[in-house]
Amino acid sequence: MAWFISRHLKGVGTEFDSSALRADALHYATDVYSNLGLFGGLAAAKLFNWTWMDPLLSMVIGAYIITQAAKLLRRSLNEFLESSLPEDEVREITNSIEMFSGQFNDYHRLRTRTVGNKRMVDLHLRVCRLETIEQAHTTARRIEESILKVLPRADVTIHLEPVPCEECDKFPTCERTELSSATVVVKGEENPVIDPA
Repeated sequence: MAWFISRHLKGVGTEFDSSALRADALHYATDVYSNLGLFGGLAAAKLFNWTWMDPLLSMVIGAYIITQAAKLLRRSLNEFLESSLPEDEVREITNSIEMFSGQFNDYHRLRTRTVGNKRMVDLHLRVCRLETIEQAHTTARRIEESILKVLPRADVTIHLEPVPCEECDKFPTCERTELSSATVVVKGEENPVIDPA
């Protein structure tokens, strides 16, 4: 019975990324392994007079418990200290961002950390200063949705930054730079577009 409880708790703990559930699963597992070790040691001593089998099995089980407990402790400390996400998850995040590289200039200050069972992702996205708020927001939303596909429980924050024309990768071939000196008609009147640079 304890074995099935242990397997179930481990599965749920992995699904919800819960250190508490994984620790409880280890607790039940140690009961199972301890009882198996005791039974094996007594059987070996009774049937084959292998009195050394009991202490050997005790050391093996003890080593297993210590190893698994150390892994749980290290993972829990990482969550408590809000350390960066594992390299493979960071790689998935950068891949999700770079899928839309044609829709923004660049990005920087990518920060990741864990808070409990959540993944926190924070970055600064540099977009063309002549884009509308709606265009820039659409790009940011697409990137956020792409990240959430690989990290469903992530909390993604994207800060938008305008890129001056002279720092843009597309300058001076970008056709949008012509807008800075163009005129627009608003309610029948011509108004110069103010160059924010």
